[in-house]
Amino acid sequence: MNIIVHREPVTHTSCVCQDPFVGQVS
Repeated sequence: MNIIVHREPVTHTSCVCQDPFVGQVS
């Protein structure tokens, strides 16, 4: 979850789609 927050707290859902490594965390 830290990865998503450090990237974009507002669009954390969008980051999951953009970053594959974040998708693993989710």
